[in-house]
Amino acid sequence: MEHYGLEDKVREESIRAEQYDVLVIGAGQAGLATGYYLALHRINFVIPDDASEVGEVWSERWDSLRLFSPVKYSSLPGFAFPAAPFHLPHKDEVAAYFKAYVTRFQLPVRLGVNVIGVRRQGQLYILKTIWGCSLPRTWWLPCRHRPGARWQ
Repeated sequence: MEHYGLEDKVREESIRAEQYDVLVIGAGQAGLATGYYLALHRINFVIPDDASEVGEVWSERWDSLRLFSPVKYSSLPGFAFPAAPFHLPHKDEVAAYFKAYVTRFQLPVRLGVNVIGVRRQGQLYILKTIWGCSLPRTWWLPCRHRPGARWQ
């Protein structure tokens, strides 16, 4: 018999009640840039990511890692990388920039969410996830399907 604490029960109740128009899987460069435009258009969305913190993938790389293109060409939309135009940022600078980006635009990143599947159920797309790493729990997170929906 599995043990579910109060925190798990609250999380289960709140997650099952949530619906989004868009799910962006992963809070990397593409996911954050996509989130920026979704927020700009006031679209209801969430960005699940299995990391424990934004930029974690960059932080965990080898110490000598640097971005291979200057920040002049590497900024995410709406927020210039805070460095000289031809600076090649270190891995930790990139991770810090991603964190600042999420904070600046208040992007709805959900950390510790491992996406393991997506399926369609009627007018919904259901995202199957595992929350947390130590005691995996499986959840289905609904996302509305709106035929003919268009960007404005």
